[in-house]
This record gives sequence, structure tokens and C-alpha cells, in this order.
Amino acid sequence: MVNQGVNISISSLNKSPKKEGKYERDIIKEIANFLKNNNYKVREHVSLNIAWSNVLYELDVIGIRENEVTIVEVKSKKDRIMKAKTQMDILRGFADYAYVASDLLIESSNFKEDIGIMFIHNNEVFIIRNAKKISDPITKDMLMKLKKKCVIKLCGNDRSYNKMNKQNLVNLFLNNIDKEDLKVEVKNIVFCSQRCSNCLIGNEKDLSAP
Repeated sequence: MVNQGVNISISSLNKSPKKEGKYERDIIKEIANFLKNNNYKVREHVSLNIAWSNVLYELDVIGIRENEVTIVEVKSKKDRIMKAKTQMDILRGFADYAYVASDLLIESSNFKEDIGIMFIHNNEVFIIRNAKKISDPITKDMLMKLKKKCVIKLCGNDRSYNKMNKQNLVNLFLNNIDKEDLKVEVKNIVFCSQRCSNCLIGNEKDLSAP
């Protein structure tokens, strides 16, 4: 049996080592306050619990409300706005909703229709386009971005799994989980606190069992 909700300890998510500029920092503050005022639990500048090559995956703002994850990528007018498109394409599938926010009025047609657009002006947040629920399925490629130790726990934490490569573990997991439960499990890993001693993933199943 898998977890029935998103079990994210957002207060303890790791902070990102990324140093934002003054303009970006002000925007992030406004976005965080906006989400808090709309009943989200919020964290700013966090590193996600995924690993692919030497890439470090980071997000400017994460908000959680009613077991759904909203991610916000911030770009000031001093940044390359379209860099956010690449970041959204990589990370969108792990979230329920996604926004790009800027103090520059962004052309919404540059982003997929389900990506929301926020405009920050005079310390106020304007929703130019509401985000839509992201319906992207969790793919094998996305699961390969998880750390191997996390995939092992997804499969049930059997000792024999330590000898398997990550690709085979991912195949094992995909063949033994209901698609409706898959995104919940993956979100619990990607947005976790990275305190492995407190991890509940995989404790209730063993895919090696008959």
C-alpha cells in the first residue's frame, strides 16, 4: 500500500546554495508572501532531492496546499527570461502547478498553456495567466532522475536491490505500481526534506514478495 497523500516536510527542505541577485530576491519575497496569504505553506530557494549527472536542480519558491505542489521559477528583468522555459520543461512533471514570475511582463505564448504567469509591479503580484493542473505522466526518464537509494526504497528496500542498477530498479517499480499512486510517491521523494532517517517511502511494500 502506498502513501495516500503528499508527505512533505516543507519546513525542513534543504536550502539551495544558489545566490540570487537583489532584483530576484525582492521578487521571491513578494511571491512567497502572496502564496502565504493564499494559504500555502511556502519555502524559498530549495534544492530538490533528485540527481542527474552533475546537475543541481533548484527552485525559487515551492508552495504546498491541500496536498498539491506549486512551483514558481523567478526571473527578473535582468535575467534571461527564456531560461525559465528550459527549467519548467525539466521540472514541471514533478509538480501539480507551475508558474513563471517576473518584474517584466512576460509573453505567455512563450510557455506551455498550463504554465501560469505572474507579474510583479510596485510590490504587488498580478496573475497574468492562471496555472492549470499539470497532467504530464511520470515517465521512466523522470524516475531515472531520482537518487538510486530512493528508488530502492520505492521498490521495498530489499537488500538484493542494492546490486541492481538503477534502470532495472525503475523498471521493477513501474511494473508494480498503480499509475494513480505513482505521482504521489515521486512527489514525496522529489520534495522531501532529505532526512533519510525519517523517510517513510517503501516501508509498506516489497516488490520481491510473491
